[in-house]
Amino acid sequence: MSDTLTVTGRCAEVSERGDWTTFHIDVGRQYPVKLSTKLPPIIELGRAASKAEGAFDWSYTESQGGANPHKPGEFFTNRYLTGVEPAGSVATPDAAPEPRAQSNHGSDGMTKEEWARKDSAIHKMACIKTAAAALTHTMPADPSFEDLNKFNERVIHLSQAFHRSVLAERDDPSGEDVPF
Repeated sequence: MSDTLTVTGRCAEVSERGDWTTFHIDVGRQYPVKLSTKLPPIIELGRAASKAEGAFDWSYTESQGGANPHKPGEFFTNRYLTGVEPAGSVATPDAAPEPRAQSNHGSDGMTKEEWARKDSAIHKMACIKTAAAALTHTMPADPSFEDLNKFNERVIHLSQAFHRSVLAERDDPSGEDVPF
């Protein structure tokens, strides 16, 4: 079970145990989906999303956990948070695939629109990484939660500006100012 899965919902609770931070995502069912991580950049994104209005796409991987002592022969499921994006940013696997025109296929069968979405996601990840690296010097040696939240807000703001710039260059209809 190493595929990346996605749920869309609001963070109802954030809990910590040791190095692990767990986000309880309300997806409209009786119980929330609990996604855990101990990666600081993912924790920062999750905390910012938990304070923001609206739903988010929460990406995660699943793996088999330890034995469930209450149900012999069954195992727990570990869900590890891998990313957080505004709702609608991540294509969900259970969504119906778009019909494809044969003439739009690339060498591996993807349409131009699928390539554009894939490229945009890659660009967005690069923009987030660049923004975080550019702002790293603004973090104190021992940051408080307020410092982490402020850093995360700045990274999100700067990475969105970077991404808009990348998209404007990529989608320039004149094709004049493309740097490659």
